[in-house]
Amino acid sequence: LEPSRLVNHRLVAALLESADFAELHRETAGDPYAAAMAVLAQGSALRRMLEDSRPARDRDERAERARREAE
Repeated sequence: LEPSRLVNHRLVAALLESADFAELHRETAGDPYAAAMAVLAQGSALRRMLEDSRPARDRDERAERARREAE
């Protein structure tokens, strides 16, 4: 996993481990329509989290570029 992707990976892992996600998963299991609606409902929150993490991703990408250039 590229270092610049670690922030995204951590965000998704935190989302998947949350109690809210577990409850939502239980409520929508076996119902493709409800699951699709849940994904759509979570989209804006996930986009906001990813946007808020942009400075960290940018920093990680710069560090990775510097590491590659130093090799």
